[in-house]
Amino acid sequence: VFRGRNVVVHPTATVEACVLGHDVSVGAYAYLRNSVLGDGCVIEQRAHVNGCALGPRTFVSLNSSLSACVSFGDTDACANGMQACVIGPRCALTSFARPMDLAPGGAVRVDDGGTLREVGELPCGAAFGPDVFIGADVAIAAGRAIPRGVKLVADPARTLTRVRQHDAPGWYAVADGGMKPRGGR
Repeated sequence: VFRGRNVVVHPTATVEACVLGHDVSVGAYAYLRNSVLGDGCVIEQRAHVNGCALGPRTFVSLNSSLSACVSFGDTDACANGMQACVIGPRCALTSFARPMDLAPGGAVRVDDGGTLREVGELPCGAAFGPDVFIGADVAIAAGRAIPRGVKLVADPARTLTRVRQHDAPGWYAVADGGMKPRGGR
């Protein structure tokens, strides 16, 4: 492990085969392995960073996990379960944002001069351009590139805002802010 100046690593953190730039802070029970962290990075408690290159002033919040990701700095990379993602500068990825790392049930398709071309099953995440914001409960399919300045939030109709106390016990889905009976057990 190489440590720059003013590096603070909590005694309960695990740091293996890493390069830590100047002014890096690593919280309690954090786990860092095979990663390079730029100057001023903050890794909060219980975060996991494995095989990543994090640019200067990247913030990884409590309980977040990143594997094989690259960030360009001045970024909040606070999602859980991120794999093989590229994160542009000044991005904010909130907890419970869900970039997927493999296309469900098949091949990843990429834009090749305006034509979608299949490239097979690849463990690739998403790419986030500069100044992107991804809110909670937003799922992004593998291989997608989110353009500069895009702000993505979940559909507000999926947020439960109305609860009727006389509804029978059972399974419900959230739709249009209310509870819709689903059946089943």
